[in-house]
Amino acid sequence: MSIASSFLNKDTTGKSILLWATLNGWSMYILSYLGVYLIAQIATGLVSELAFGINASLHFSGLEFLLRGKSWTPESVVPVFLTSPAVAFILGCVCLRALLKLETTGTIWKQFFFWGFLHGVNLSLGAIISGTVAKDGIWFSLKWSSLPEPLIFALAGFCILLLVLIGYLASVLVFMSCDSLTLIKEGNRSMLLNAMLLFPFILGNAFVFLLKFPVANYDLGLGCSFILLVIPIYVRGKSMLVNDLVNSPKRTVVAWEVVMATGILSILVKILL
Repeated sequence: MSIASSFLNKDTTGKSILLWATLNGWSMYILSYLGVYLIAQIATGLVSELAFGINASLHFSGLEFLLRGKSWTPESVVPVFLTSPAVAFILGCVCLRALLKLETTGTIWKQFFFWGFLHGVNLSLGAIISGTVAKDGIWFSLKWSSLPEPLIFALAGFCILLLVLIGYLASVLVFMSCDSLTLIKEGNRSMLLNAMLLFPFILGNAFVFLLKFPVANYDLGLGCSFILLVIPIYVRGKSMLVNDLVNSPKRTVVAWEVVMATGILSILVKILL
């Protein structure tokens, strides 16, 4: 085999692996988002209805509260709009715990828990940032708690720093979620970060916006706050020293059943909600 043909074969294989891993990462980004986001929204609806008698209609773009003659009070606003970020944060911690327990297991579902952790953090801490800017979501809880406006903005600023720090510390998780013997090699570091982090984030974020179109300012803010997590992971990941051996190595192939399930579930969510 000539040198030229060997190079072309290697390049073709590299592009295939990049595509396959990106599809898997995109699927897990979407599935974990649907899980964390919808559970948090349902929990908010249950709190509003069971605790305060305020019915809520669930839409994928958000909850629609049906007051039916009743008015909001601080006693109802604070817990209702605090529920979704709180539940999202708890689910993020659960995903982190699950990922750590699966560290030595070769399974694509480690990526589900990796993205679930990031979604949980963003839908809680990022929600404070986005809510403060858009004056929506958890901002109502903070405002109706009689917190001064400067203190709310200071809290949002602190959350910005916290997201960057979490992203920096979470860099190791993207490698922990990898079970590909090819991608984990140091020479394929850029391919790993692109296929398992950057591309799934860009494509996944765009797909969520498409499902929610027209996109509210609050959701746009959440998309931007997620960048505060992704950039530190990517930058630190480029030079991070990690073990290039995986405990249960697997060939990088597309999990078509997961990709198809993601597509079908997304269509159902768009139609039903």
